[in-house]
Amino acid sequence: MAFKKNDVKRLSHIFECSEQDVHSALYMCTAYLKENNINTYTVARTISILADKLQKTRKKKDVVEYPDFDMKHIVVRKYRADIVELYNSTIGTLKGWGWITAELQRLHNIKVSRQTIRAYIQKYQEWQLWQT
Repeated sequence: MAFKKNDVKRLSHIFECSEQDVHSALYMCTAYLKENNINTYTVARTISILADKLQKTRKKKDVVEYPDFDMKHIVVRKYRADIVELYNSTIGTLKGWGWITAELQRLHNIKVSRQTIRAYIQKYQEWQLWQT
């Protein structure tokens, strides 16, 4: 049975898994539907099976814990991984501390000063030197 490419892509994007995982889950669900009498409960059960199978194949991001360096600002403590990730994406570009604060404002609706970001990144760079 062929499934629409856009639907498969959308499901793979929603569940953060590969298109092959979506295809195998869909084939399993259609086989379940063929075996049982088709009614609303069977369709609901099939959707439940599909969601369970795809959520199990969801890719997990590696969680990296960065130290907070005893900074008092709650935003730095809560979003330090995002700050480091945004800083790493600015290396080699003309983007600066202001861009990082603007991205944090856009992504998480939080306000933090450029100086706070700069202070955290400087402490992070010193810490990183000692880690190598």
